[in-house]
Amino acid sequence: MIFGYPPHLNSFAEENTRDPLPCPKHASMVRPTLVASVFLKEDCNEVIMRSGRTTRRFQCSRGFHLVQMDLSEGKQSVAVQRSGREIMNGQGTMEVSCTPQDIWNYNLYVIKGTMNPSIQ
Repeated sequence: MIFGYPPHLNSFAEENTRDPLPCPKHASMVRPTLVASVFLKEDCNEVIMRSGRTTRRFQCSRGFHLVQMDLSEGKQSVAVQRSGREIMNGQGTMEVSCTPQDIWNYNLYVIKGTMNPSIQ
């Protein structure tokens, strides 16, 4: 499992006095999302995404899946459960802010999830 997200919401209409450059052209087209890609070897999986205070659940069969949800301010995490038991998870170490904390940054912050040690 790999997931990623930008460090701030798309606040292109706000002024950023900490960045000497203006907001990137066409920044209004960026939709801030939490995105996860998972490769699952068995059926009966549930991918649980948490962005800030919002949670979304996706039922997934075996195979490759790309799931996403709207980004919210706060902590970001993704977990995979099989038959009600968590088999892998990942926690973002950088919280999402409403506005840029320094420069305009639309690059994804990418995290690799880890397997639950009791499953391996």
